[in-house]
Amino acid sequence: MEARVVTMNATNFSSELNIVAGIGFVATDVRVRFKKVRSFLTNPDWRVSKVAFEVGFHSSARFSLSIRNIGGEPPSKYRSDAI
Repeated sequence: MEARVVTMNATNFSSELNIVAGIGFVATDVRVRFKKVRSFLTNPDWRVSKVAFEVGFHSSARFSLSIRNIGGEPPSKYRSDAI
């Protein structure tokens, strides 16, 4: 979708982003999502599965694995540290 905004195809957009910012689209997207996740996990009323769906994951198991791979800790650890 971002590529359409700047009238480029996705591959060219990611390449140009990598040249300009030094980081590709996927890595940028992961960083943005991770920041949102950490913010959302501070809300004790939201279940981890709700946070997963809010940031675009369709599986809470895949979400937990991804967050662990990105940040080194499971979502529950980020929640307990934030609260």
